[in-house]
Amino acid sequence: MDLLTVEETATLLKVNPETVRRHIAVGRLPAVRVGRHIRIRREELEQFMAPVAPRKSAGSLTATEILKHVPPLSPDEIARRRRMIEESARTLEEMRIRHGGNLPPSWPLVREERIKRSAEL
Repeated sequence: MDLLTVEETATLLKVNPETVRRHIAVGRLPAVRVGRHIRIRREELEQFMAPVAPRKSAGSLTATEILKHVPPLSPDEIARRRRMIEESARTLEEMRIRHGGNLPPSWPLVREERIKRSAEL
């Protein structure tokens, strides 16, 4: 039985020793205590490092396969989305003008717009 130190394990994995300790702490990497020291069995490390094949359950589809089943947008929906984009661009330009060309962080702008729209209702 070959036992490795945390530092040796970190070197083999090319990670920081703290990363190894975190993997041990959460149970991803089994380890044993030898006296006051932590050791990792080489066999356990090899299992930990085993390549993982992507899981594909029966019936799962790739993004390309899903898109094949999505109906195309209707001309009305395309027009509606274009109007929304144009309205967003106008709103952004108005905000830039109001703030002298420089936009502050987004949260005050969002708050300002909410207050403005609430007043309009």
